[in-house]
This record gives sequence, structure tokens and C-alpha cells, in this order.
Amino acid sequence: MTDDEYTDAPHHRRLPSHPDDYDWDMCSEVFFEDHDILLLYDGQFDGVEDPETELNQQFRIGDLRPASWFNPIHAQPPRRGG
Repeated sequence: MTDDEYTDAPHHRRLPSHPDDYDWDMCSEVFFEDHDILLLYDGQFDGVEDPETELNQQFRIGDLRPASWFNPIHAQPPRRGG
């Protein structure tokens, strides 16, 4: 979306501009609520998925171990309304 071919297109130039246009760090912050999950892919944080580790407790990450991913405690009640 940031290629000159796209940004120079007439339909793109008609859009209102904003100082935060192309602020990709902000996009990442807004689109992803929790970045904690990314720590699982970084070898230097090996073990962070365990809620008993110091780093996990320091940042209040919670239990990211696969066994807790689908914990039925967090399931929606069957008659939650609609």
C-alpha cells in the first residue's frame, strides 16, 4: 500500500491526509491488542509462556502454554442472548 504506484493514484490523493498517515508502529499497536504472544517466537524468552517464570509475572503475561489456550472457563454461556 505504500508503493508510489498506489500512493500517487488519483483515488488515493483524494483521501484526506493526517499527520499519522503511514505510522506503522501505531497501526501495529491498534490492530494487535496483546504483543505478548510474539515473545513465544523469540528464543531469548524461552519459557516465558509459563506463568511461574519471573518475566511472565513481571509483565503479567498469563498462561500462554498450549494446554491453556482453549480453557473452558472462558467459554461464553450457552444462553448469552443475542
